[in-house]
Amino acid sequence: MRSWVVNKEISYQRRMTDRVKEVKLPFKLISHNHVEKCMSDVDCEEVKKLKEEFERLKWKNTALNDNLQSL
Repeated sequence: MRSWVVNKEISYQRRMTDRVKEVKLPFKLISHNHVEKCMSDVDCEEVKKLKEEFERLKWKNTALNDNLQSL
């Protein structure tokens, strides 16, 4: 099978792992469990602040787009 053809029966994680090994890219493979552990270490207050900032910036972006459209 050609390596660039996507096989729906093989997971994305497996395809990427195989591709990294095949091409010998300089990436360290990390497990999904490791990522979840890192995410759980994030401070809830920091997450809340980031979500608030994200919402504020979304509204600002909408306003800027509206102003741009009215020019």
